[in-house]
Amino acid sequence: MSLTNDNEYVNDRQLCSVERSLELLNHYTGDSFGVVIVRIKAKEEQLHEEVLRQALDLVQRRHPRLNSHIVGPLNKLRFETERTQKIPLRVVNSPTQNQQWHKIAIEELNSKIDISQNLMRAVLIYSTDEDKISYLITAIHHAIVDGLSATRLQQDILTYCQKIIAGTQFTQLPRLPALPSIEELMPKSRKGINGMVKRIAFWGRLTIKALLNRVETLGFEKIVTVDLRRCGMIHKELDTELTQQFIKVCKRKQLSIQPVLCAAMLFTTARKIIQNKNLFGKNAKICVNSNSAVDLRRKLNPVISKEHLGVFAGDMTSFHTLKANTSFWELAQDVKQQLRYGTKKGDAFNTTFTNEKVFKSLLANPNDTSLTVMVTNIGKVNVPRIYGPFEIEAISMAVSVSILGGLFSAAVTIFADKMQINFLFSEPATSYETAELLANNVISCITEICQREDIYFLEPPE
Repeated sequence: MSLTNDNEYVNDRQLCSVERSLELLNHYTGDSFGVVIVRIKAKEEQLHEEVLRQALDLVQRRHPRLNSHIVGPLNKLRFETERTQKIPLRVVNSPTQNQQWHKIAIEELNSKIDISQNLMRAVLIYSTDEDKISYLITAIHHAIVDGLSATRLQQDILTYCQKIIAGTQFTQLPRLPALPSIEELMPKSRKGINGMVKRIAFWGRLTIKALLNRVETLGFEKIVTVDLRRCGMIHKELDTELTQQFIKVCKRKQLSIQPVLCAAMLFTTARKIIQNKNLFGKNAKICVNSNSAVDLRRKLNPVISKEHLGVFAGDMTSFHTLKANTSFWELAQDVKQQLRYGTKKGDAFNTTFTNEKVFKSLLANPNDTSLTVMVTNIGKVNVPRIYGPFEIEAISMAVSVSILGGLFSAAVTIFADKMQINFLFSEPATSYETAELLANNVISCITEICQREDIYFLEPPE
C-alpha cells in the first residue's frame, strides 16, 4: 500500500474500533484528547497571533485529518471534510511568573472538543514580561493523534511560523495523504480469523491475570459522578544533571526508560496504598499493575512515520506483587520481561480492538478502575530547537484521565536534555495534596536510584 500517491486524498471514512472508543470517552467524559505544551523563547519579538493563525491554517491544509470533523451516531461515526471549521485559536496575555500556562493546560484537559466543528484547538499565552517567553498549548482529539505525532506536529507549526516571518509565499502546499485506520494497516497475522483467535486468547490471558492478582489502586478519597470529575495535573522538570544520571543508570542496568519509570510509579503509589491501609511490616504484600503506551508505527504495513497524524499506538499492562524486601531493579526487570512477552504476543495490537469494550464497561461502572498506574513515555522528542527567531525550551504532553478515579498517571518527554513529567489524576477521587505528595515521591525515587545501588519497597532485606 503506497502512502505517497498524490491522488489518494480520500479523507472521509468510518471510524475504526479504537477511534470510536476514544470518541466514546470524549462524548461522555471529555477525556479523549492529548494536550501538548510548548515553551518558546523569542530572540526579539514574541510569536504573534497573526503569524500563528496563518501557520495553523497551513497545518490544517497539510494534514488531512486536521481538516476533518466527526458526524453520525455513536455506532456509525464518520470523519468528514466538508464544512470543517478552522482550528480555533485563543490568545491570553499573562506574566510568565503567574504560571498561567499550567492553569490553561488544566482547562484544556477538562474541556470537550466539539467534534461537529473540528478536532483540534490552540491557545497562545503571550507573556507581558520582558523575558519573551510564550506558550503554545494544543489540544487534539485522541482519535486522530497519538503521543508521537502530537509532539511532532509542533515542528510543523513552528516551521510555518518561521517561513511566514521570512516572507515565504505558499503557492503550492505539499499535502500528506489521508491514511487508512490502524486496523487496515495491521500485519496479515492480526487480521481475519487468525487475528480474532489471538484477541480471544489475549482476553483470556488478561482475565486470568486479573483473577489471580487482586490489584490494588489508590481508591477514592471522594466519589462523585463522572460529570463532576476533573483531570488534575502536576508538572515536574528534571534538570539536565538528574536527567542524564537517570538515563545513564538505566543503560548501566540494561533497561530502557519505560520499565524504570513504571517501577518508580509503582513503588511510590504502592507505598501510599500500604500507608492508607496501615499494612507495614515484614509480611506486607500488595498486588499492583502498570499500563504502558506502546508505539506500533514501525510494525504496521507499511511503516508509518511520526509526521502522519493518527492513533497508531496500543498499550500493555504488567502485573506485580510487591513485598517488603522487593528490589527496585528486580521490579523494573519484571516490568521489562512482561512488556517483552506482551510484545512477542502482540498484546498492543489486541488492545486496539478491545478498548471499546473496556471503555464501555468503565462508563457503566465508573468506580471500578482496575489500573494502579499508567505511564505514557514519548521519550526523546526529536524536533529542532531553533525556528528562526524562536527557540523551543521545553515540550511536554498530557492525556486527560478524569474518568479513571484512583489511577496515578504520568506523561513523560525528554527535550533539550531535560525530562518533563506531567503527573495526571482524577479529582476529587485523588486530591491535589495526595497527587502532589506522590509526584514529589516519584522524583525522590528517581533521585535515589541514581545515588544508590538499589532500594527496596519497604525495608532492606535481612
